[in-house]
Amino acid sequence: MKKKLFSLFLFIIIHFTFNGRTAHIKGQLLDYITVIKISSTGQFVATALSNNQLQIRKVSTTNIVRTLTGHIANLSVLAWNSDDSRLAVGSSRYNETTTHAESIVYIYDVSSGQLLLTSPTQLGAIYDIAWDSTETKIISGTEEIDGGELRVIPLDAAILSERIGGPGLALETSPSGLQIAVGTVGGRVILRDTTSFEYINIPPVTNENLQPIFALSWHPSQTLIASGHLDGMIRILDINSDRILQVLSSANVIGMDADYSQLILALAFDSTGTRLRSFNREGRIRVWDTQTWALIAEQIVPGPIYAADWDKTGTTLYYGTDSAIPRVVRAPDLPSPPPPPPPSRIRSSLPPAADSQPAPMGRAASGCGSMGSWSSSAG
Repeated sequence: MKKKLFSLFLFIIIHFTFNGRTAHIKGQLLDYITVIKISSTGQFVATALSNNQLQIRKVSTTNIVRTLTGHIANLSVLAWNSDDSRLAVGSSRYNETTTHAESIVYIYDVSSGQLLLTSPTQLGAIYDIAWDSTETKIISGTEEIDGGELRVIPLDAAILSERIGGPGLALETSPSGLQIAVGTVGGRVILRDTTSFEYINIPPVTNENLQPIFALSWHPSQTLIASGHLDGMIRILDINSDRILQVLSSANVIGMDADYSQLILALAFDSTGTRLRSFNREGRIRVWDTQTWALIAEQIVPGPIYAADWDKTGTTLYYGTDSAIPRVVRAPDLPSPPPPPPPSRIRSSLPPAADSQPAPMGRAASGCGSMGSWSSSAG
């Protein structure tokens, strides 16, 4: 566990040190996306930039509808409420005086841009945040010196946050909103009730060397949870039996040591539950058939990759590179069918049609989606 926590701490230092600066590309200073989050209804995409600004764009037009400024630290995590009316923002920074990370949570009214809440500064960097079932509290997974903990932050600023214990790196609320999956430093998935925050399950500790979890996705049936790990591995948890059904890899090499380029940035079951799609830090998209868990499609997008999120259908990926403008790519699916076999050598007794032409020969299409970038014009 100590080795795992040290690896995680090293990643955090590298991540925050790099993301806290402005990228230098070809001699120019560019602000780039550090966090990206598609809204609950799919109408908006929020992006946090390396200059600590927050931009909200409308998906249908790609125009910026809101720019929020005044943050004094890196914006590290985002969470939309169910109707897109409010946006929770987690901000983390390194305090040179205390030599520890510290964090703040902001709550914004999306339509007006009004800042509704600024939480008290708390010890530890925020890994992820989510709304509780009543949308009156924020659940945060926060790094601490001893490995991390979950906290509940009421939207009433007069009430201090409540520590409910147990480290959480990745948080994902179930489709029903009644449960929350918590991905831990130890690579396990723990379920909690989103009203009482009581444990629903506590997986047994094993000797298996599991890497920290950075992405989670619920199957639409709410019987399976996919977890994406630091080393690029993906594990499929059956909730009813509390056992791992399948282990997949987003990388070309299986069994490798933790490699931050393989870290799973985004993971999603599609709305039908028949596909699982992953995206790692090196820009590799992989698609699995959830009936057989066979890898059916793959695509690589150019990097560097800093942040990513799948839309609510699990078919379209939004990601950030070395620009403040998000990019979008529709995920590949089943490859195109193979070309037809060559014509038979047996000569037909019928004359050829007057307008017949030889069929062109060539490779089948790759099945990859198209990629484009958005305009940054305000609207």
